[in-house]
Amino acid sequence: MITKGVHLVGDVMAGALAFNRGICTEHGVASRRRGLQGWSIPCRQCLTRIIRAGGETGVMVVFPVHHRTRKFLQMYGLMDTRPGTIRVTEPPGYPGTIRLMAGALKILTDSGGIQKETYMPGVPCVTLRDNTV
Repeated sequence: MITKGVHLVGDVMAGALAFNRGICTEHGVASRRRGLQGWSIPCRQCLTRIIRAGGETGVMVVFPVHHRTRKFLQMYGLMDTRPGTIRVTEPPGYPGTIRLMAGALKILTDSGGIQKETYMPGVPCVTLRDNTV
């Protein structure tokens, strides 16, 4: 067992989120939009169900979409037929993601990092994965 030179420093992701959350939200109130985090799921049935469920929430849904997923949404005709409460956006980058998470009622994601970052500030998260760590 290694004991020399070992230091307990905490969780790097937790530290980064705590540090950046204040910076990302200080230039305005945390996003009032209620959002979903994006996926890269090409399955027609999956995307159709996600869009339908998002439309049934009764709140504004922010859906940051990877360019690959956007291509499938367009190919399946879901961009033109999605409910008006679903706002499809470009992926926002880290500061924008933190703002969306801070203002979200709930987040759906396939990202292991996002599931951890939503847990720390207490935002409910549904992780769309067959397995997770």
